[in-house]
Amino acid sequence: MFRTWSSGLPPGLEVCAVELPGRETRFSEPTHTRLDALVPAIFDGLGDVFERPFGLFGHSMGALIAFELARLLRRRGAPAPRLLCVAGHRAPQLPRCAPPIHALPEDEFAARLSEINGTSDEFWRETELRELFTPILRADLELAETYSYTPEAPLDCPVLALGGSEDGTLTSTELAAWRAQTSAPFRCRMLPGDHFFVRGAKAEIQRELADELAAYLVGP
Repeated sequence: MFRTWSSGLPPGLEVCAVELPGRETRFSEPTHTRLDALVPAIFDGLGDVFERPFGLFGHSMGALIAFELARLLRRRGAPAPRLLCVAGHRAPQLPRCAPPIHALPEDEFAARLSEINGTSDEFWRETELRELFTPILRADLELAETYSYTPEAPLDCPVLALGGSEDGTLTSTELAAWRAQTSAPFRCRMLPGDHFFVRGAKAEIQRELADELAAYLVGP
């Protein structure tokens, strides 16, 4: 989905879309179910990307990945992102209130995903499609639901937190709590849409990123 985002960003900015194991050209690889194993693999896979000025963007589970990647970069003495943008996820230090769903029986699993508009009714009617992708969905949810936050000093990069105004899984207070994760400038904004607001608010998110990056993605 993010490969096309370059066209809506200022010239000179390149989108590096991270393809996780178990997807598209990496479909034959096993999926990750633990964040502490996935993040170092992403760090190693991106290689020289971190040698140039960069920002990090992640939505939902991706917000946790981007956040923990920023912290790993700091621990390894690598350059920090000029901007961390987290979307559709509560601040990591907040306790999880909702019960986990990744191991639910299929009917209950389908119902819970439908509640947040994560899958269409057609998806669950197509047996082959369901059998192919349900394990990936479960793995992603297990990764997010087993995440354990470890306190560290706040990041020193700016943070932009975005949420969907109709997202039943996230409140504006939970989104604003990302403020505690940075000692640099912080901005929080709710955009129209549900948990998957990134689909319909693409242009608006690109404008938000362009504004932030114009301020922070500069310098040597």
